[in-house]
Amino acid sequence: KRQRNRTKVKFDRKFSADKLQKMWKNKKLIFSALGAYAGGTYLFYSYKRSQNYSSNLTEDIERDGLNPTNEKRRLIFDYLSFEYDDSIKFDETILGINGQRKKLMGKAQGDVLEVSIGTGRNFQYYDTSKVKTVTGIDYSRDMITAASNKSQNLPGLTLRLYQMSNEKIDFPDESFDTVIDSFGLCSVNDPTQMLQEMARVCKKGGKILLLEHGESNWSWMSYYLNKNANDHVQKWGCTHNRNIERKNIAIRTW
Repeated sequence: KRQRNRTKVKFDRKFSADKLQKMWKNKKLIFSALGAYAGGTYLFYSYKRSQNYSSNLTEDIERDGLNPTNEKRRLIFDYLSFEYDDSIKFDETILGINGQRKKLMGKAQGDVLEVSIGTGRNFQYYDTSKVKTVTGIDYSRDMITAASNKSQNLPGLTLRLYQMSNEKIDFPDESFDTVIDSFGLCSVNDPTQMLQEMARVCKKGGKILLLEHGESNWSWMSYYLNKNANDHVQKWGCTHNRNIERKNIAIRTW
């Protein structure tokens, strides 16, 4: 009788352990399902919220100071110039921007004007067999200084650098075979004027090459850009959520 009781206790313990294990598995499934439901609900809510988020917020933010003066932008760029390359090197590599720079610069030829030249990040990608001279302009003197330190990336080419406004380019009409801008339209107060100036100094039959960013076609991405626009412009001097189409930014087709 004692043996039977011992066997029964052992069986009950085994049964309880199996039962608890199954219950725990079921709980894990329940928790997983609840987590998936909560995550899905959050993503759906975020998506709907971003869809309803008016893209007109860009103008509202700009009226409240998101579009700082060119002088304030210049001060930001002067400050950033010493650490700019190190700050964005990883992001540009991960996002494939270096490849885009190389692809774009490979199309340049003849006498080239690069506006918003920054620290000269494009120098290494120019095809020196097709390019004769490179003229670079930037509103920030410290950015120009940083770019001048990379002149070795343009062997055999004449490099001229000037501190100059991108919105008032001080060169005669039709001076250059190729005019280039990479990530400069976000960094001026009047991008339309900047593009018109680029078109003015480009020769007929020449090329205007742009590598730019702005408001996304994806509503959730636009929501993110708008939400972080103020912090971004204060740190980088870049209004990264501009709606290029709404601002009627256009240039001649060559």
